[in-house]
Amino acid sequence: MKNDAFEAKYMHDGTRVLHRDKRVSRKMALLLAVPGLFILFQAISVPLFNDASTRPMPRSIVPFWTIGMGLLAVIFFLLAILFGVLRFVVTERAIHVKYGLWGPTIPLESVISCRVVDYDWTKYGGWGIRRGADGSWAYVPSSGSVVEIVYRDGVKEKTVVLGAADPHALARSIVETASRSAARMRVDVEASEPEPQHEDELLEQDEEREVAALARHLDRNGPGPRA
Repeated sequence: MKNDAFEAKYMHDGTRVLHRDKRVSRKMALLLAVPGLFILFQAISVPLFNDASTRPMPRSIVPFWTIGMGLLAVIFFLLAILFGVLRFVVTERAIHVKYGLWGPTIPLESVISCRVVDYDWTKYGGWGIRRGADGSWAYVPSSGSVVEIVYRDGVKEKTVVLGAADPHALARSIVETASRSAARMRVDVEASEPEPQHEDELLEQDEEREVAALARHLDRNGPGPRA
């Protein structure tokens, strides 16, 4: 799957891209486009048939009605375009999520768990961008299998649910990449730790410190009284 202009601009952190997932939801787009069409029909029909109506709208209000309804229709069409596409990008550093223009960026080092589960729409009250009663967020255009990620955000643990086109591939990529990232961190920490010293070396260092302390004492107080 090739990247597009939107991904290149908003979903990249300068590291290598390891996995991409792009889900096009025609149902969600249609769900938002149909009200837009109805509103647009209202915006066009009122000026045409207002005078013939049994309860006509005052002529002074008609232009404002037409403009307002036209703008509202445009908003619905834009939302249909935005919420019709859900993108995921996994890089060596983070998981980038964009549902339209919205979505989190999750550092891989903060991931606690990642698994594939069935989406419970009753928990979130529907589809789209939804917030659960427990504080978790869902970016899901329709029912089915989703990816559930638990991660740390400061001192808090957060949960996000993602409706990917291939949830198993996305979850596998996140788990593998996060594991490699954790392994690199362990190697870096171990490499930065000093090597343990042998017992003989420690004893030798203690003797050297005692001799140095005795020398400083003699320099300050001089030798003791002679017999």
